[in-house]
Amino acid sequence: MNQSRIKSSLYYLFCITILILTSSCATTPSSPTDPRMLVGYGFPVKVDAIADPGSLSKGKTYLVTSAMQGINDNDLQFKEFARYIANALSSKGFMRTDNPENADLLIRLAYGIGEPQTSSKTVVTSYGYSYPAGWMWFTVPPMTETVEKTEYTKTLVLEAYDLKNPKQQAQLWKTTAKTIGPQDDLRIMLAYVIAASAEYFGTNQGRQINVHINGDDPRVLDIWK
Repeated sequence: MNQSRIKSSLYYLFCITILILTSSCATTPSSPTDPRMLVGYGFPVKVDAIADPGSLSKGKTYLVTSAMQGINDNDLQFKEFARYIANALSSKGFMRTDNPENADLLIRLAYGIGEPQTSSKTVVTSYGYSYPAGWMWFTVPPMTETVEKTEYTKTLVLEAYDLKNPKQQAQLWKTTAKTIGPQDDLRIMLAYVIAASAEYFGTNQGRQINVHINGDDPRVLDIWK
């Protein structure tokens, strides 16, 4: 009788354990595993998108080229960032080609990171206070500290031109995006800038807009793929 009760209790505990583990696996969200993801951070991105009213009727097959002096299309970093742009544009129905005869658009890509900009500010580390001691009052003044920070401006510029009318050199749309912060790795940060601004490629927002992107935003993984 005792052995039967022990077996029943063990079986009950086993079932409860399996149920807890299964429930835990079902409710735990998957997290990005790419080591480049800046989990725990967030980035403000300023996006300025402008477009000709008839730009979307010009086609979506494009050729991408460098818009930067001294950096050609065979530069390894350019090829990497051009792939990021291709991944972003594919979600909007654009198709990349390496044959100019098949392209409707010429997309000129420029990017960069500015020189470090250092600034400082004074912060209060402890507030002053007064306290009595006998018949006298004593005052402890506040304490301050000067904090310095170094920031970098990361910029993306994407321009689209009508290849069907090359003599006119008509600009169809242009998107400029930038973020300012302490991160100095352009290979990582440009993916965040692209992910934050991609939905505005080829559109006209009428003004500069502010976009916030989190360090664990899954759209960044789509840019890196």
